[in-house]
Amino acid sequence: MKTRLIVLGFCLCFFLLAAAACGKQQEGLDHTNETKQEDMLSEEESNLHEEEKHIGETIAPSITMLASTALGDSEASVLERFGNPCEKISYEEFEGYYGEPWYILDYHEDLHFTIGEESRKVLRIDVMGGEYKTNLEAGIGDPAQNVLPLYRTFYAEMFSRHSDDLLHGWFLVEQNGLLIFVFPREEGDFAGPVLDETPVEGIILAYEHHFD
Repeated sequence: MKTRLIVLGFCLCFFLLAAAACGKQQEGLDHTNETKQEDMLSEEESNLHEEEKHIGETIAPSITMLASTALGDSEASVLERFGNPCEKISYEEFEGYYGEPWYILDYHEDLHFTIGEESRKVLRIDVMGGEYKTNLEAGIGDPAQNVLPLYRTFYAEMFSRHSDDLLHGWFLVEQNGLLIFVFPREEGDFAGPVLDETPVEGIILAYEHHFD
């Protein structure tokens, strides 16, 4: 009888030890599975953020440019990109308009850069023709129905400070900038509504406060 109890005790201890070992093994497996799931979720979130970042980089504009140039770019970068202008026109007598003397680099009458005499920075860009485009690929001849909805996705249009009327095609962009799409209109109407098929005939990128 005593021998049977001893054997039974050994069997019970063995069973308890085996159960504990299985429990620890299962706990280890559960922890491993949880870690894998967390890693998978983390990787999915990372991929999602990368995808969102990629979408933002490829669709949403980071900085508005016209003719591959941004406000504040140096004169040297303009000359490097486009070469010497056809003409350089100084306007020292109108210093107050930009807060410094300024001049225009005229490229074949299709492209003008206004440069500060002291800062040597781009203060304004005017495109009147040619293949020059914005960073969102809007250019001369594009219909209003393609250009205006595209820019309204990202930017608000300016209201006139004199009449509170909405200035159609005058977009408030980064760096306190103002991007203006010029459309053919009746005399005296420079920013009213335009028909969908009306083509862009000019584009201006300048600082908003210069239009006070």
